[in-house]
Amino acid sequence: MGNDLSDSSPLKHQATRCLLVVPPFCDVFMPSLAAHLVHDVLTRSEINTKILYANLIAADLIGFKVYHTLAASHQWLVCERLISLALHKRSHPKVPSATNASVALLIENIKDVFRDAGVDQDAFSVEDILTALDLLEAKFLKEVEVWRPDIIAFTSTFQTITAVELLANAVKSRTPSPPHIIVGGANADGEMALGLRSFMISVDHIFSGELDDQLSQYCRDKSAWSRGITRSKGIYPPYEAYIDYDAFFEQCREYNHPHMDTIWLPLETSRGCWFGEKSHCTFCGLNGSGMKYRAKEGVSAVDEYRHYREKYAPKGFFMVDNIIPKNFFEEFLKPIAALEGVSKADIFYEVKANLSVEEIRLMRDAGASAFQPGIEALSTPLLKHMKKGTSAFVNLRTLFWAKQSGIKCVWNLLARFPNDKENWYQDTLQLLPYIRHFQPPQQSVSKVSIDRFSPHFDRSSDFGIRNIKPAPLYEQIFADVDLNRLAYHFTADFETEFNEDICGLLDLEIAAWRAAWKRRPPTIEAFILDNGGAIVVDTRNTINAADLVVDEFGAVPRLARSDCNESTEEWLISRGLAMRVEGRLVNLIERVHSSGMAHELPFLMQA
Repeated sequence: MGNDLSDSSPLKHQATRCLLVVPPFCDVFMPSLAAHLVHDVLTRSEINTKILYANLIAADLIGFKVYHTLAASHQWLVCERLISLALHKRSHPKVPSATNASVALLIENIKDVFRDAGVDQDAFSVEDILTALDLLEAKFLKEVEVWRPDIIAFTSTFQTITAVELLANAVKSRTPSPPHIIVGGANADGEMALGLRSFMISVDHIFSGELDDQLSQYCRDKSAWSRGITRSKGIYPPYEAYIDYDAFFEQCREYNHPHMDTIWLPLETSRGCWFGEKSHCTFCGLNGSGMKYRAKEGVSAVDEYRHYREKYAPKGFFMVDNIIPKNFFEEFLKPIAALEGVSKADIFYEVKANLSVEEIRLMRDAGASAFQPGIEALSTPLLKHMKKGTSAFVNLRTLFWAKQSGIKCVWNLLARFPNDKENWYQDTLQLLPYIRHFQPPQQSVSKVSIDRFSPHFDRSSDFGIRNIKPAPLYEQIFADVDLNRLAYHFTADFETEFNEDICGLLDLEIAAWRAAWKRRPPTIEAFILDNGGAIVVDTRNTINAADLVVDEFGAVPRLARSDCNESTEEWLISRGLAMRVEGRLVNLIERVHSSGMAHELPFLMQA
């Protein structure tokens, strides 16, 4: 299979031994695609390479439940702040002094993380976590002593910057003749590599950008080892080779992973974003410097699915793509849905919201229990403002079809955009009671930050954005560091009509919505009676006073026959069973039961 990034030049140092390290707080329910890809490339270059999951060691010491709750949170940079405290204990010169106020705020933020995750807020203590990190260092140093690598390579994504420095510093300060240390990953993309250089005093070399043959060449030639930065020579298609994940599963067993049956595997079928190439969402910085779209062939992805499914039997496949390839409904999902005699794994993809009902059901039939359609808002003017390439009608239709089809939508409401209008959020607030039976957002309203690599950041003047500064929490993590280059999240000044009043009202509505779904997902279903009328079961508890709506008028049977007239429409709208969206009449009843048969109703009642 495909592209070979290994180095086939004559060996200069056959004895080179490389230890690849996955640091805390990386996910412990999925192996690191980056680490195993690098392992495959270096092994093909005849470099003796081993992967060490330091995150699994940390989870075993901290407790998997506490660890996972922290690792799954992207709020308040709690993981970076925790390890910054550990570095402060070691008098590291690049972290600030811990104050009573900063520690108290960290504890409060962690409790909020635990509360939002439904975990006991007293299930952790900062002191216990710091003690566990001390033990992690000792275990890590023992692994280094036993393996005796010439080079240690860390992968760094999301909240792992301080963890890499913690472990690297332990090696450099407490190991005789310490090995050469390098780091790469998303946290080293673009000028962030210079930011890392200003902080990671214990790391020798940084690799920035996508993996290419320079890494294997560097590892093989010890005379080239230096304190510097190597930039990728370009961008590359997805790696096409079967990746060996044995080390992850072996170490899961070694470090007492309590939920081996819930492990997912990462699968990459494309890189970049085909939509972002033509219309970059204003707030999105996820693609970094690799926006150009590159995809595998569908048949190749199906082969990988079958290989990993048979070898590892994962609970599911997490597609790391930023967006599903447009042809993959037909070339990837359809063949998987058609597999016979095979227990299908779950599949999770990020997609655009403008799906057909057939595409949504194809994801479900291929094994997907959820998908992320990038809904972000339920106001067409706001969606146009953020260049999402969708509309309120399309987003609502996706939510309706997902509910009908029994597949979960993962989405959130974003707010506080430069030059937005309050009425966009007011319109959303008025809409929410009608769709209480649709899948709710994952959390309360998310105020948009200014993220590196996004148009808001790269072309800030186009949006009237000024005074861009690294998010204040970085100052609780780093000291004497070039935060303008290291940070990913920023604050800024700009004009906005979003305010705390409308935020509070939206949050209250979302909280009630989520609570209703936690008890039992609301529904709207109709039962046609022999007398030509109907009974509508409406458990939203937002529009109608009772759960049962009696239709003596015969509006629902007419709706089921696609025979609505003006009086029918008025009756349905007055009872919140239909509404007008962008001038189109849409139905909110999921299905109708007649003569012992259930029939799903269309979303659009008229063009």
